[in-house]
Amino acid sequence: MKMTEQIQNVQFINFPVYIDENNEKMYGLFDMAVAEYIAENIHKQARSAVVVDFDALDVESLKEEIKQNLQIESKKTKEEERVLEEQLLESLFSSP
Repeated sequence: MKMTEQIQNVQFINFPVYIDENNEKMYGLFDMAVAEYIAENIHKQARSAVVVDFDALDVESLKEEIKQNLQIESKKTKEEERVLEEQLLESLFSSP
């Protein structure tokens, strides 16, 4: 399902959202990382005026750029990718 989501005060339309069995919103880890990456590169004072169409982004290219920034190789097994995604989530949302 695609919805409009506010991430770091930037509005993202067509953002992929998954609804779990408890009717709670879930986000793909790299989708959220891409949105965070985009939002962080918009001046804070301009963020509330910006709308980003997630469907218009080259998400795969941005995911690779994020992986390179984190020095993650893209030739990983599914289990290795799952572990790396968990680590990415922790790094994005853990307090400093």
